[in-house]
Amino acid sequence: MNSTRAQLLIDSRCSLGEGATWCAASGRFWWTDIEGRKLWRYDPRNGASESFAMPERLACFVPCADARFLLLGLASRLAFYEIASGRIAPSRKSKPICRRA
Repeated sequence: MNSTRAQLLIDSRCSLGEGATWCAASGRFWWTDIEGRKLWRYDPRNGASESFAMPERLACFVPCADARFLLLGLASRLAFYEIASGRIAPSRKSKPICRRA
């Protein structure tokens, strides 16, 4: 019988890690720490990992066709994230997701 052994690659200590996503275009693995307000990236080619601070909770994200960008599902809105610069721009049709009473 074959046995597989799991190994910790990144000790990111996420409060609430979600959205594990492989991006074939960039060759990188992404995930979010929702409560920690961080976006994480891991590059298996060189073993490098890094996190990007978000202005609010990041519930979800999806890689765009152009691998330089991600579409973010932030707590209050949808926005585009330019990976190289860290710039966050609202999506054109973005409206508040939740309204406070």
